[in-house]
Amino acid sequence: MKIRNWPKFQHYKHRKPPWIRLYRELLEDAAWVNQKDNAKALLCELWMVASDTLDGSLPAIDALAWRLRRTTESITSALSAINPKFLEGASEALA
Repeated sequence: MKIRNWPKFQHYKHRKPPWIRLYRELLEDAAWVNQKDNAKALLCELWMVASDTLDGSLPAIDALAWRLRRTTESITSALSAINPKFLEGASEALA
């Protein structure tokens, strides 16, 4: 599983900065606005975890749950509510 269009939003292409950019345009994006709050919160956390890699990839759900100090059930539930516009391979990870 990985963040869709990760390179498009990265200013520093060849290093892993300790911060991420969050664009105001999300407030005008229907795919973002129409998500449940827990999906939005998890997506922000996923962006932070993805910033550990250069390609925006994410660890397996159990590793992700440990990293975010959540249960695998809460991760799975929130992942299923995230709009596919933001993630690649989420349906395979949930299968």
